[in-house]
Amino acid sequence: MPISCFWFIAHKVIHWFTVSVLRFPNLFLYS
Repeated sequence: MPISCFWFIAHKVIHWFTVSVLRFPNLFLYS
């Protein structure tokens, strides 16, 4: 697996996680 592919996937995961935290903060605060 090329390192660029790894960073692409990592960026997608971090972006999804950040959007989820900003969009649904209550799920993370009260889970």
